[in-house]
Amino acid sequence: MASSGLYWAAGAYPEGSVPNIRRVKPSADFDKSRIPVMELLLENGGDVNHRLETRHMEELYPIANAVKAGAVERVKWLLSKGADPDLKGSWGSARDYAKLDSSDEMKQVLRVEQ
Repeated sequence: MASSGLYWAAGAYPEGSVPNIRRVKPSADFDKSRIPVMELLLENGGDVNHRLETRHMEELYPIANAVKAGAVERVKWLLSKGADPDLKGSWGSARDYAKLDSSDEMKQVLRVEQ
């Protein structure tokens, strides 16, 4: 449970966001507010590289979900805890998502060419 919770906390969107229509730009405060939840989940057995099993075509790793959410601070935190940005889900890796539609800051954090 802690590992799947980490996936959802990493990719949380601010209320009113429409991620399938436009890039989400969470505030730094919102982004950072999710980190204590992620820390608690990690302390209780969560795995930053856990692949979420689903029947839907979703980003299956916490770091990929955080990239899609535009959550730069959460991506930094996940990387500091050992998350692998090259693990591939159904639609690619966290770095692949950053290349497609991400801020310059996110690309810099993930060392993706701009």
